[in-house]
Amino acid sequence: MVSVMRDYRHGQQPQRPAATLKETPKAPRTAPVKAVAKVHKPLPWKLYGKVLAGGLSISILAWGGWSGWQWLQQPSLMPINTLTITGSSPKIPLAEINTVLKPYAARGFLWANPEPIRHSLDALPWVADAEVRRVWPDRL
Repeated sequence: MVSVMRDYRHGQQPQRPAATLKETPKAPRTAPVKAVAKVHKPLPWKLYGKVLAGGLSISILAWGGWSGWQWLQQPSLMPINTLTITGSSPKIPLAEINTVLKPYAARGFLWANPEPIRHSLDALPWVADAEVRRVWPDRL
């Protein structure tokens, strides 16, 4: 105790003896929590603009793709102007072959699938085998 008083007299902080235990620090006293007013953040207009521009771009691309697909499906885009039939037989009337080919030729060059046309021609009597090809730009 004497050394502590001596330290105070000389303007120094008292030093603890080495043999004493350290005191546990006391928890600071906290004041009751008051309700904090909400701070309104500004709206992120740049983000909203980017999302809007992205959505609009995707919509325009989708609409353009759909319009292009509809345009390609028009039979008037690439009509079939020439039907070439080789190896015909008098037992198979030409009118009957034309009747079978007419619905397929009406679809246009891009959508005339040779396989169903070949199967339709093979189904006719007196037809042993048929070969169907599309020849660019307008022949079947």
